[in-house]
Amino acid sequence: MNITQSNIHPFSKLFNLPIRWGACLFLAIGTVGCTDSTEETADLPLPASDPMMVQCDGGEAAACLQFADRSDDALYWNKKACRLGSPVGCANVGNQYYADGKAGEAVSFWEMGCSLRDHVACTNLGVQHQQAGENLSALQYFGKSCLLGDGSACVSWKNVAGQICSSDFDSCYNIAVSYEGESVGDDVYMQTIACSSGHQPSCEWLKEKGIDNAAN
Repeated sequence: MNITQSNIHPFSKLFNLPIRWGACLFLAIGTVGCTDSTEETADLPLPASDPMMVQCDGGEAAACLQFADRSDDALYWNKKACRLGSPVGCANVGNQYYADGKAGEAVSFWEMGCSLRDHVACTNLGVQHQQAGENLSALQYFGKSCLLGDGSACVSWKNVAGQICSSDFDSCYNIAVSYEGESVGDDVYMQTIACSSGHQPSCEWLKEKGIDNAAN
């Protein structure tokens, strides 16, 4: 996905999402992929007497996040939290990089935050893919964020689903079938829209389930 500053929304204004600072990367298998730039870590003063810093250095991710809130180098401490497994920390650096105009880096960190079930990261990725015209990927991220409890993502999911199902019938059908068992309520919604647009496999799907063909 190619992203430029011209197609990036200010998320804090669009969705009233807090900008949470700092982060780090986790791979799906649990291996950390986190890099600290020299400018972020060089000559960092460490107030060793601060109990939160001590707990953070001892391996407590929550302490790292709390210490970041009152540190002059929040990015560093949120990255440290991310190394320790904090999804919030991993998502936060994406927000920091986005605020700094580093869209590519932001997306990479949001992807890892979303994989660790951070709904803010998933929603931000959904917006990025939607802006890039990649509705199938946007639907995936909005759906995951919706299932994680982000109400704004549920609304965005339904909007994107409506766009897909009004034109790309086969993709709509396949997505809806894949949602069975863990749906955002909306395998039926998607099949209904596709059927209303004349997609017969969707109509058959609804018929098999005894569902009337009427889009909500």
